[in-house]
Amino acid sequence: MIQTNAGGNGVDELVAPQLTFTVNSSPAIIQIPVSSGTNVSLPPITVPGVSTPITVTISNVQTGGTIVVEQVSPSTLLADNPGIFSAVGTSSSLTIGTSTGNTIGTVFEIDTSSITLGSGATIDVTIPYDPTLLPPGFNEANVKFFHWTGTAWVDVTLTVDTAANTITGRLTSLSPVVAGYTSVAPSGGGAVGGGGGGGTTGGGTGIDLTPTYPDSYFVNNPLAKVQVQSTAFIGSSGQAVAAARTGGQIDIQATFKNYQQSSQNYAIIIQVIDKDGFTADVGWVTGTLASGETTNAARSWVAGDEGNYTVRIFVWDGISQTPTALSIVNDKTLTVVA
Repeated sequence: MIQTNAGGNGVDELVAPQLTFTVNSSPAIIQIPVSSGTNVSLPPITVPGVSTPITVTISNVQTGGTIVVEQVSPSTLLADNPGIFSAVGTSSSLTIGTSTGNTIGTVFEIDTSSITLGSGATIDVTIPYDPTLLPPGFNEANVKFFHWTGTAWVDVTLTVDTAANTITGRLTSLSPVVAGYTSVAPSGGGAVGGGGGGGTTGGGTGIDLTPTYPDSYFVNNPLAKVQVQSTAFIGSSGQAVAAARTGGQIDIQATFKNYQQSSQNYAIIIQVIDKDGFTADVGWVTGTLASGETTNAARSWVAGDEGNYTVRIFVWDGISQTPTALSIVNDKTLTVVA
């Protein structure tokens, strides 16, 4: 006998004497039986809509059961977990430690709650990533495996296979996992120079050897047009410092590059956020970058009370009612001491 749920959720129950089976009609949810044992390798798991199968190896399964694998959209996760992403899209933004990261592939929800792991057991998971979502000049070997613990994203990268475009992470528990990257490493820059629009910009610009990209590249990578490559805190001596002192002046300096094959008008917005989430300071620098050009922009700030502040860098095409973002949002922690 088939009992159909009136709610229309696509889940029917097949009822036989003393037996009830649940049939889930969602093709995106895969259920894989797991036997007890050591170094248990599951067969490759093909998830609908994902061309490359994922693999799972568990070092110690005490009691067998079922692993459930599901492809899940960032917007769905964000609705259930406010703060898991700062922005969602083809490449979603997230916070990893004190850095800003972006996803470059499918987010997988993997559930092992029906099995019992042995003491000290680890789970090696291999998932695919999309190299076309990496920013220009990024070293593919630095792709990361991100795991959501329930409160924060952590980097659990084990190995990267750049030929197969897959990455393996080692975990002790499972929840959402995804491939991604953190902010691009510096490839050049210059000294802070003359003024403009709430901060300073100018001297020391140049063209580095990292390639630029045609407009077609940015159709799928709209937030790679201008990349913030580093953020530094400059003290009164002109040297980089790890912390600011209460009441002391500090320059917040961002180094950024235009990866387009054309010039780009920009506005670098520098926001300082206190530990309570309130804006302590905000200002911007505007200008124009030639194709391939790297430069610096800075804003002076008199440090407030002791504590950790978040310095948030936005790159827009200008200051207007409808600006267009040119880069992912970049965050860095600044500590203020007495």
